[in-house]
Amino acid sequence: MKPINNAGFGKTADDYLTHRAGFLKSLLEKLRSQGIGLRNQKITDLGAGTGSLSLGFAAGGSQVTGIDPPASMLDTARKVAVHANLAVQFQLASAERSAPSNAYGHRGSGTVLPLA
Repeated sequence: MKPINNAGFGKTADDYLTHRAGFLKSLLEKLRSQGIGLRNQKITDLGAGTGSLSLGFAAGGSQVTGIDPPASMLDTARKVAVHANLAVQFQLASAERSAPSNAYGHRGSGTVLPLA
């Protein structure tokens, strides 16, 4: 399968923020019941987009790094994080170039990575 290089998701950052409801609280609760997203746990969110999942984990006390290639998506995520008074580190990078990534203090692969 050939990678998508110019999908242009960054052009839709405002639409994502306006029209996507985000993740259900019940999903985050289910993940926590499985040991993912616990307080002080390091989480890497690959393909963070506008930060819905990253912010949900941060609200629960996880230490979150959100990674995405379009700067506009991360700019939007940062604005939401500031407005919600949540600390999330957002990094401009592609998943292919960052996972597994010791550069961000995390290791492993996948969309969401809980790290003990």
